[in-house]
Amino acid sequence: MKRYIGVLLCITVLITCFVALPSLALTVSPQSMAIETTQAEIHHIGNGIMSCYSRVTLWQGYRANLEMTLQKKNSNGTWSDIASWQDYSSTKQIIVMNYNYQVNTKGKYRVRCVVFAYEGGSYVERIPFISSELTY
Repeated sequence: MKRYIGVLLCITVLITCFVALPSLALTVSPQSMAIETTQAEIHHIGNGIMSCYSRVTLWQGYRANLEMTLQKKNSNGTWSDIASWQDYSSTKQIIVMNYNYQVNTKGKYRVRCVVFAYEGGSYVERIPFISSELTY
């Protein structure tokens, strides 16, 4: 009986841990020579307005061009670009982009980003990263 209660208690604790995990935006540390971290998020803030956010942290000595695109999922599973923005880090090691865009239809949306890294004006690498999907 004690063993049965112990096993039941362990299962309950494990289930509680997995169910109680909060949904967090992921910050990813890519294996990169120029990019330290990347982050992409999408939030619905009301009335069809999507808040699109991205952040890139560069290692010292590198510069980058960041492209952020709001995408909508098609019925066949592919993604269509809805809006896009760009920023370039000529002197800063952190690029942050935060734009709002009002969508016309409900569906699944995400933010897709691509960062192009440079060292001394020469292209070094390209790293894509994507937010989680948001259903509106």
